Amino acid sequence: ATEKKKLVVEDKALAKIAASLEKYQQSTWDRLANEQEAIRRKLFSQHAHANHNILDSTEYHKMLTRMHKLARSAMPGELKAGDTLATLKYIHEHSQLKPSDKDKKAAEKAEDDGAELTLPYELWFESMSGKTRPEVLAAKA
Repeated sequence: ATEKKKLVVEDKALAKIAASLEKYQQSTWDRLANEQEAIRRKLFSQHAHANHNILDSTEYHKMLTRMHKLARSAMPGELKAGDTLATLKYIHEHSQLKPSDKDKKAAEKAEDDGAELTLPYELWFESMSGKTRPEVLAAKA
């Protein structure tokens, strides 16, 4: 029987391969993260007509009703405007984002004026990431 020769790879070559793999992995993760952000932005923006960074309550309700049709098994029943408003209030009350003083004053003024609630992209993203879920909030308490 012939003896198989063992392949010997130098440490320098192994280091070059490892560096190439690391670079490839990093560039792939960066590309995928950028694509994911672009998809989230597109999903949000297609419902935000007046300002691409903020949904008003009507736009948010339209988004939810559209998603409700796609996820009926996870969201039984019908979605009403009051459900959307309650959701917006919950998201605002339980947000981990710290609004600036300017944002706080604007929100208070809007509340005093009877203006509708809005949902900025950052707050929507935080909610979509699960950071306002009751079990997540309870674990942090």
